[in-house]
Amino acid sequence: MAWLLAVFVSAILLCSSCSAPTDIVDQFLKFIDDFEKPYKNGTVEFFRRLEIFKHNLQQIDKLNEPYKDGSPVYGVTQFSDLSTDEFKAQYLNDLRPTKPHDTSLKFESEKSPVYLNLLQQPKAPPTKIDWRERGVVSPVKNQEQCGACWAFAVAETIESAYGIKHNTSAPLLSVQQLIDCSTKFGNRGCEGGDICTALSYVVQSGITYESEYPLTNKDGLCHLLPASKTLEIGKYDCMHLAKTEDLLVSYLDSVGPLAAAVDATTWHNYVGGVIQFHCNNVINHAVQIVGYDKTGPVPYYIVRNSWGTKFGMDGYLYIKIGSNLCGIAEQVSDVVFKED
Repeated sequence: MAWLLAVFVSAILLCSSCSAPTDIVDQFLKFIDDFEKPYKNGTVEFFRRLEIFKHNLQQIDKLNEPYKDGSPVYGVTQFSDLSTDEFKAQYLNDLRPTKPHDTSLKFESEKSPVYLNLLQQPKAPPTKIDWRERGVVSPVKNQEQCGACWAFAVAETIESAYGIKHNTSAPLLSVQQLIDCSTKFGNRGCEGGDICTALSYVVQSGITYESEYPLTNKDGLCHLLPASKTLEIGKYDCMHLAKTEDLLVSYLDSVGPLAAAVDATTWHNYVGGVIQFHCNNVINHAVQIVGYDKTGPVPYYIVRNSWGTKFGMDGYLYIKIGSNLCGIAEQVSDVVFKED
């Protein structure tokens, strides 16, 4: 019984240090219920997470201060029991972005036919594009504890490119193949990787279907598959568009959804609306941009994440267009299929 008494005393000390008001405790209990968290009331872990939860609520209030219309962009999420360091370690330690000056890979922005065409024959893109409405964006996925956002973003972008080219719905392609098999290109499976190196792997080896190579969200041995069960892409572009962000919008119109490296440091508190502040360019995550909307007072990109449908707005978030917010134009990639 001595251990039980020690736990009880520790819980009391932790509770007295957190001094959480009743309303915050009630919010925390609701959070536990909503997101099926394992914390049992009265335990040391319960009070430790309650203290973190209270700190996150304080941060949420600060993050929402610049939004004058009263619409909260940040709030309680599935990650509200994680400290900033824990969130970074679990979800933002999985991207090792290639830099434009890295000679091991080609950044094709100055050679891409699409890029040159946009420069030579610029046209005003429509005020709104949402590729989800055209059926070429597959359902939102969840990377869970596997640090392979880069693999999800790449597979999703190839899926969309295939759907657009063949005027069909997006096929489900194998994220797990990229996790297991692109290691020879410098990627490290669930411990991190890069959009461009993953695309370089696909150019050489192709990518198979999810049904042939199911997702486990764990590192595994690479399964070799016959060419008859893989899709081949012709080429890809890795573009640095931070100084020409208008071209990013044009690409979304002319080409389709794009893979992008971003700064997601503050996203663990995101619940909806357009991110306009508190987002720097410390690249640590990868996503798919599936469209944009310039019809309202704040133009924004429509961004698909890989943290499941409980994140943001059914797995999506909006980021303001025009100021390279969250570093969204730092490293952007498209996919081009071979001609039939």
